[in-house]
Amino acid sequence: MLTLVDAILNGAAFIGTNPDLLLPTDNGFEPGAGATITAVAAATQMKPLIVGKPEAHMIETALSRLRTARGSTLLIGDQIQMNIQARKRAGLPTVLVTTGVPAREDPSLIPPDFMVSSLKEIEVPPMITGSSRQRRA
Repeated sequence: MLTLVDAILNGAAFIGTNPDLLLPTDNGFEPGAGATITAVAAATQMKPLIVGKPEAHMIETALSRLRTARGSTLLIGDQIQMNIQARKRAGLPTVLVTTGVPAREDPSLIPPDFMVSSLKEIEVPPMITGSSRQRRA
């Protein structure tokens, strides 16, 4: 991490993928990218540019590349604080999968449009599954 701090202090751009503090594991949780970003930000007194959720940069790029309409594109995530809040910035309907980090009580957070306990609960209409576009697993 010292090399990272030195690079930022010497003018390198400070870019973070996401500010997730916790990541779920089979045995509980582990520090996420946000934990490292927070430590580096404290050490350098610099604020990073976050390019992933909850910011809309990545979502806007995906919508553009996939050429899908906002109203027919779901944002699916497992954290209200990061994934679902990206909806506020991108204007997409959201699905919360409850296998992620438990939600903190925070009335300022936008709730998801839908909640499921497994991705298997999300029904995909036949017109989408039978389309000519290749689907990735």
